[in-house]
Amino acid sequence: MDLDKIKSELSYKAVRSSGAGGQNVNKVSSKVILTFDILQSNGLSNSEKSYSNLN
Repeated sequence: MDLDKIKSELSYKAVRSSGAGGQNVNKVSSKVILTFDILQSNGLSNSEKSYSNLN
């Protein structure tokens, strides 16, 4: 596992949160979505990827 490569492969996206909330919930980006593609990662070995149950 190469943590530096994995960190560079993380994708962050700030979005407006849905649902009930305070005065600013629909006006400001109040939620962050973090994505990581395990199967396409260069920071994980094939044996590490096999633990994901995605393939």
